[in-house]
Amino acid sequence: MTEEKLKQYIEEKRQGQAQDAFKVPEGYFDNLCDRVMSQLPEKQRRAKRVTMLHVWRYAAVAVVGALVCTSVFLIPRMGNKSNSQLASAQSETAQETEQAYYDEEYLSDALEYAGVNNNEIALYLTENY
Repeated sequence: MTEEKLKQYIEEKRQGQAQDAFKVPEGYFDNLCDRVMSQLPEKQRRAKRVTMLHVWRYAAVAVVGALVCTSVFLIPRMGNKSNSQLASAQSETAQETEQAYYDEEYLSDALEYAGVNNNEIALYLTENY
């Protein structure tokens, strides 16, 4: 549109005299849905045939899945028995080491309290009875 036509259109629009540039025919939207649906192609449904090959495939997949689940869930639990025994033995060794440390510390404190020094201990250990 040129500038003059645009100004003229705006003036006509203000006064209510302007005609819309785009017009929809009368009754266009009344049966639009029916017209569109009639133009769509008809959907053909095909029946699925399940053959014995499909059945055997599904059975094989189920068996493999069961084996995988068994190996994931049961085998680590069976191995945990030996691991738990090893952990138990390690904790016992750690407890014995800790107990020996406390016994040595207690003995050191007791000898110091009694006034026994290292020279007296060495003398006592070297004497022949």
